[in-house]
Amino acid sequence: MQVREIKIGIYGVVDAGKTSLTEELTGISFKNSIEQKYKITLYVNCNSRAYKKDGETFTQVSLDSSENKFILTTLDNPGHFKMLCNSLSNLPFIDIPLLLIDKESFNQKFFLKYFDLFDFFNFPKVIIVQTKIDLQNKEQILELSEKILNETKKYNFEVELVHYTIFSNKAKNNLLRAIESSKVKERLNLKNKIFIIKSFDKNRPGEMILKDNELLIKNQKFSGAILGGVNFFEKRNILEETIMQLGPLYLDLNNQKKEKITYIKPKILSTIKTTEELSSIVTLETSLDPGLGSSDNLSGTILFLEEDFHEQYTLEAKVKKEYFPLLLNDKIMINLLNMKLVSQVTKVKRKGILELKLAKPLPFKYTGPLIIFKQIKNINKLELAGLAEIIE
Repeated sequence: MQVREIKIGIYGVVDAGKTSLTEELTGISFKNSIEQKYKITLYVNCNSRAYKKDGETFTQVSLDSSENKFILTTLDNPGHFKMLCNSLSNLPFIDIPLLLIDKESFNQKFFLKYFDLFDFFNFPKVIIVQTKIDLQNKEQILELSEKILNETKKYNFEVELVHYTIFSNKAKNNLLRAIESSKVKERLNLKNKIFIIKSFDKNRPGEMILKDNELLIKNQKFSGAILGGVNFFEKRNILEETIMQLGPLYLDLNNQKKEKITYIKPKILSTIKTTEELSSIVTLETSLDPGLGSSDNLSGTILFLEEDFHEQYTLEAKVKKEYFPLLLNDKIMINLLNMKLVSQVTKVKRKGILELKLAKPLPFKYTGPLIIFKQIKNINKLELAGLAEIIE
């Protein structure tokens, strides 16, 4: 039976309701120990759930059920502005973005940057989830809806706005209908790679809530580092042929610290979750030292085939949109796939083309979108500075 998977990214500012919506849709919480301690989302969290459709109603079913169903994979993102680098690291992997907006976050106007990004990544459709409607009357809800839709008119993507509260099953069904009926974007050619967006040590791999007799993981002990990510391998048994890029690591050689990139071949000991046959989200127990995986230390790494290995320290990128000037010798941070790479602008050419020197190499050939961040004077944080496309 052919099963359709839809990957959604959930975006919005702090307290917009992203994690609550994710848990409502998937019934699962899977966070590292720091996130659990401080009750905040610092990194991307990914989960999968199966739904069957019966008329206009959607019901959760077991992932191994033989019923007609679709797999909903959610990627919950940090909302704090300082975590924007982390929250945008999954844009290349999702099918549909969900942007959560309430009255307070609308007044901040930060969602306009998200609209720019969704347009830049060529999403055919964006679902806007107007949250916390239980705190407003009908007139206030409709007034805010009109303001939101007016802000989207200059963009190329289709917009569907859904009114949502966690206290309404009807609102949940309306949202699932909007997701299930959506046209999704053509996916990037990323075959035979796993992009790691979560990692844990052996003692605190996070927790999952038991539902429908599915797997419960809570403070369970494992022998190696745990990796979670988005799987683009066409064959599941090929995992043992992969290598992983780690680094840059700082090693003490002759009493001098030198930067070194390390490539290793981790052995996959087991798969923890049972969804890998249906969902592109995988959770793997590896032979890596457990300490390497603690608190998402390995997020941003990639498992890929040795035959695809090709180091690139220099990239050329054509700037498509610029929020702050990108100048010669600027030190910048770029979001490229799931990686955050420190870079420097070494040439500024005509027609908006930049030459970038990477501190850590891209380990295989890739052309596609990248997001540029820059430290702005008098602002103690990285700001979104530009959107660009890697060219050959």
